[in-house]
Amino acid sequence: TRLTEHFWKYNKPFYEFFRTMDLQPLNSDEVKKLLLNWSEKLKLPRLKEFVEHRPGQLETVRVLTDGLPRTLQFFVNILLTQGEETGYEYIRLLMDRVTPLYQERLNSLPPSQRKIVLQMAFLWEAIGAKELAQATKMENRLISAQLNQLVTRGIAEKLETRTKNHLYRLSERFFNLWLIF
Repeated sequence: TRLTEHFWKYNKPFYEFFRTMDLQPLNSDEVKKLLLNWSEKLKLPRLKEFVEHRPGQLETVRVLTDGLPRTLQFFVNILLTQGEETGYEYIRLLMDRVTPLYQERLNSLPPSQRKIVLQMAFLWEAIGAKELAQATKMENRLISAQLNQLVTRGIAEKLETRTKNHLYRLSERFFNLWLIF
């Protein structure tokens, strides 16, 4: 679920053998196209029916999952194996399915980074390093160093501002929601 430094530091083994690609979230049309393709390739007419007849629910799921194919795959699996569920039931089942993945991600962090990630999750909106330092009762320089590591690992994202004080938030919003739940 994560890359070690051997893959992204040029002086380490394996750097030259792999190329990392930053995948962006899918937009509404791309999600529809992906799900319709899955429906056709996997011979799942129920999935096609859902895409065509429930655009509101599909868009809600896309927003909650950030349009990430891995998280969407959990949703599709629930859709195909469960009966007619309410929005709340979909979310609950999704949370149950992603728990092992997200729990491993959280447990792999050192305690100081875990504390920062949890605080960022509860605040939900992007926050500056200074405000995060106050909320976590940690030193500013320590917060900045930890945030840089979290950005490098892909757990947090930095939102550039016109000043030197940038904002940070968790990069995967469904992970953020899972932490709140």
